[in-house]
Amino acid sequence: MIRLFIALKIESTIQQKFDAIISDFQTKGGKVKWVDGKNLHLTLKFLGNQEFKFVDLISSQLRNALQDCQTIESEFSTLGGFPNLRKPKVVWADIDKNKNAIIELAEKVDSALSDLKFEKNDKPFRPHLTLGRVKSYENLDGLTEYLSSYNFENIPIRFKSVQLIQSKLTQQGPIYKVLEEIQLAERFGG
Repeated sequence: MIRLFIALKIESTIQQKFDAIISDFQTKGGKVKWVDGKNLHLTLKFLGNQEFKFVDLISSQLRNALQDCQTIESEFSTLGGFPNLRKPKVVWADIDKNKNAIIELAEKVDSALSDLKFEKNDKPFRPHLTLGRVKSYENLDGLTEYLSSYNFENIPIRFKSVQLIQSKLTQQGPIYKVLEEIQLAERFGG
């Protein structure tokens, strides 16, 4: 069995920008498991544990479903938290520009995989980039105050590909391996 998810790829230059932001947040206290910059991705669908023999079938289904999809120009625009930034369980960066295009892409992935008997998402999809997961609310006040007043500058991004990723959980954190990368068509020839 392997643990799988599908995500929009985050280019290394964007990962580095968020790595610097996360490094700043780490100095503000709290018990938070921050995402390593090289592991940042925008999840479209989590598949959980699957038999390896289904990887080719999943890849083929994704390629067929996404063959006419185009790159998406977007930007990370604000910080947020689930359920909120005053008492977050998850700290994330939100997307505003072309959010609906990302939602439509996630719905296309969800629909294509439902043909393979994967359950459809029962909650509306909300595109976001997870930056960290709060492990304890102890000593979190300094961080939450900092986050609520943080001057987040928009970070433009072009989503160019969708990846099928294997996630291996370890004591040091997850190790990701890209099993399939599907390029999205360039808009207007570039």
